[in-house]
Amino acid sequence: MIADTTFLIDLEREQRKGRAGPASLWAKKNAAERLKIAWVTAGEFLAGFSDERRREAEEVLETYTILEADEAVRWNWSRLQRWSVQKGSARGENDLWVAALARTQGEMVLSRDRPAFTGLPGVEWEDYSKP
Repeated sequence: MIADTTFLIDLEREQRKGRAGPASLWAKKNAAERLKIAWVTAGEFLAGFSDERRREAEEVLETYTILEADEAVRWNWSRLQRWSVQKGSARGENDLWVAALARTQGEMVLSRDRPAFTGLPGVEWEDYSKP
């Protein structure tokens, strides 16, 4: 399963505040699951941290397998981008990278961002905010 940025941010905030929320409840229920993230997800996550909190952010990222884009992922991204344009259903570029990675790897996306992932051909996703 490939987590998107909303999951990482929600989980980090819930843990920092010591409050159980949808992301931490999902993580607890699926503790055996080793989540993967896209390189763009890592970048988006790091954007929320100051340089002074760099070590903290990197420790969080170390708990995930970070996937890079290869030729197959790039082609799947281009297919999803063309499909989105043809359907008049614009998506964020980084969301499409996550979707392309998931499609290429045969993995599901873990997110609560319904508009980003719903209806994309060949992409399945799970909404962690729904019990």
